Amino acid sequence: RTLAPPMWVDKKKVTQCLLCPTRFGLFTQGHHCRNCGFVICNSCSEKTWPSSMLPNFFHNNEKTVRVCNNCHNLLVLLVQALQLGDLTSVKAIYETGNVNLHQPLTVFVSAPYPVHLAVIGGNMELLKWLIEIK
Repeated sequence: RTLAPPMWVDKKKVTQCLLCPTRFGLFTQGHHCRNCGFVICNSCSEKTWPSSMLPNFFHNNEKTVRVCNNCHNLLVLLVQALQLGDLTSVKAIYETGNVNLHQPLTVFVSAPYPVHLAVIGGNMELLKWLIEIK
């Protein structure tokens, strides 16, 4: 699902953060989340990920990329679900289109790839599903 770059929202058309009521203006600028493409304020984009977590065409060869707090929190939930072997939650999170199960999760030192976390969870059905998705 996330093999296409995010659809970037046109910054010129956005007057307010898409995650909170912060309004953009001369002193408050919006930033694109490199994962979902939404324009968000500084407070809602405090997280950065190594660019290796996203396909190369999602960024411009930066070493780290800014992501919104929602995308980061979704990734944290994914990691937890994988470690618990919770196939239903992993599928639901995957269906959002905001997680990439084919890139290394290098923001988490102990989690190079989702499949490694699924091994910890011990759910063979989840492991099989991860290997089979394209």
